Amino acid sequence: MAAPLPPPPSPPPADRGGFHLAIVCALKLEVDTVSLLFDEIYERPYGRVAGDNNHYSTGRVGNHAVVLLLLPDMGTRSAASSAAALRIAYPNVELALIVGVCGGLPRIDGDDAFLGDVVVSKSIFNYDFGRQYSGEFVPKTTVEDTLGRAGRNVRSFLALLETEHQLGLLQRAAAGNLASLREAAKSRSRRADYRAPRRSSDRIFAADYPHRHLSGCAACAAEAFCEEAAGLSCAALGCDEDKLLSRRDRRPLDSVPRIFMGKVASGNAVLKSGKRRDEMARRHDVVAFEMEGAGTWDEVPSIVVKGICDYADSHKNKAWQHFAAATAAAVAVAMLGRYEVAGAGGVVPGAAAEDLSRQTPDRTAGSVQNLSVDNHSIGSHLVNNHTTEDLTALEHNKVSGHLLQGLNFQGGGNVFNFGGK
Repeated sequence: MAAPLPPPPSPPPADRGGFHLAIVCALKLEVDTVSLLFDEIYERPYGRVAGDNNHYSTGRVGNHAVVLLLLPDMGTRSAASSAAALRIAYPNVELALIVGVCGGLPRIDGDDAFLGDVVVSKSIFNYDFGRQYSGEFVPKTTVEDTLGRAGRNVRSFLALLETEHQLGLLQRAAAGNLASLREAAKSRSRRADYRAPRRSSDRIFAADYPHRHLSGCAACAAEAFCEEAAGLSCAALGCDEDKLLSRRDRRPLDSVPRIFMGKVASGNAVLKSGKRRDEMARRHDVVAFEMEGAGTWDEVPSIVVKGICDYADSHKNKAWQHFAAATAAAVAVAMLGRYEVAGAGGVVPGAAAEDLSRQTPDRTAGSVQNLSVDNHSIGSHLVNNHTTEDLTALEHNKVSGHLLQGLNFQGGGNVFNFGGK
């Protein structure tokens, strides 16, 4: 017996007040990735507030009307000013997911973390806000100077996601989202490859082994920064493979990456030091490093959801960026599927559907629409309708077998496995 069809989508909100959720990205590749998982892109313009320099896209993800914002620049300052304007333009936004890529620790809470694994923030540590002494920079950590813990709504939501039942739903939805995202990219002939790169390229050198010329460079010999070395690959420099840490990812090749929850370090500087990475992890109990969360934190309730694309050391490269952006987008959209807006049963209805310029998505093959943000073309996007409520077919067709093997989640020192051993 065929499963009943889901109800038709609600029309877009009548005005900006009907939006309660936002997704914020710092890079075009991050927006290109997450937009593939929007069920619908609204063509209706909502106007701009005087003085707001942001340019937004809007659409539907599951039952939620969502604002999509691409920041003009990376970093906490750009994120803070843009988030403040977002809160004025869309005053009822109660949660923003900061979605994209980050640098991560190679080991979190006693377990190996690999490229493509996803970090979800429970709190934010602003690592470049502090005092510079003659030999050391000391971040501020007093209650008055730090960003503090998340609000009650965010804390309650994250606590819910840590329960085994909800984690099972979240992981299954994320698995389906990742498969759908890849299919969407393929059907639209996207140049980006959202498959995981070869496992052999996921390598981590000892924290005290720098990325530098082995000989013939005065700067490298003096252990100073060398711009030329920074622009070369490990193969070109001849980085000593005997300095690689011995690790083995035993998960199936097509398994969904692990989700870690914890404190995320955020600042304006890109971290490229294994020694500094490990030092901050020891001192401040952080699990990842990114550049926008500290900016949005005080302006709008935020959760950072980012895929690990490098290990925040001098050997980092961009080979894993698209896959990490895809895993982060898959988890973020799965989280939206588990989030309930207070007092709203779904998308807040607007004017009559016939008065709105929109397309009703084809629930089998999807429909294609275009959008742009601040002159950055986001291109054509496949509209999927896989929500956590529609998992029956998804579990059999896309999340069965090898996709569900090795599914696991880590938070508070606990690892939850779904389908793996």
